[in-house]
Amino acid sequence: MKFKFERKKSRQLFVSLVNRLSKLPFMSGKGKLKLFLNLNWIFWRLSLEQADKVYEFSDNSMRNKNLEFLLSKLQSSFKVMDLGCKFGRISNIIAGKTQKVIGVDHDKKAIKIAKTDNKLENLSFFHADAFEYLKDHNDKFDVIILSHILEHLDEPKTFLNKYKSYFDFFYIEVPDIDESYLNHYRHKEKLELIYTDHDHIWEFDRDSFKQLLDESGLVIIDSEYRYGLQKYWCKK
Repeated sequence: MKFKFERKKSRQLFVSLVNRLSKLPFMSGKGKLKLFLNLNWIFWRLSLEQADKVYEFSDNSMRNKNLEFLLSKLQSSFKVMDLGCKFGRISNIIAGKTQKVIGVDHDKKAIKIAKTDNKLENLSFFHADAFEYLKDHNDKFDVIILSHILEHLDEPKTFLNKYKSYFDFFYIEVPDIDESYLNHYRHKEKLELIYTDHDHIWEFDRDSFKQLLDESGLVIIDSEYRYGLQKYWCKK
């Protein structure tokens, strides 16, 4: 996707008004920076939430592009566990390309919806702790999907080490704090609004997350950074 603009741009009244107001001496330069950073975060968050209400799952370009990266790595012979599958939408798409998919989630209501909405024969859903499921069943898996899981955990490295012996490949997706250099200014100014979701314990830049994977004994085969997300295809 690319866009070409005329060299002479049309005047945007609202933008011009805000720009003029921002130059008024109503606070210090540092104060203005903090105000604008907070407004940026607030309206970024509201925009994301509103977009989820306006666009259906299948019409969300961010999710579609993320799935393109993941689906390009999967083979028809793979058996996959989707940990934290929620309503099973991604599990259902993955099942269309692989031999078998198990979706696991701690949310009992979400699993009930997943079972109702997704009916492929090679797709099953379980309300269970994924590690307990692996210990109690003889199922063998090639791939584990960890999409927006690690940022919620107290000890992500311990988690990865615990699951490493059960899978050959790991697909991992987390928010990317390097999405915008404004995040680094937030950090410098010690602003609270640096997280991408309220229940996240961790926010990773790319270097710190690669270090986590390396310390966990995972080798990055391929990676992609798009739409504020880090995506990794790894092997143990």
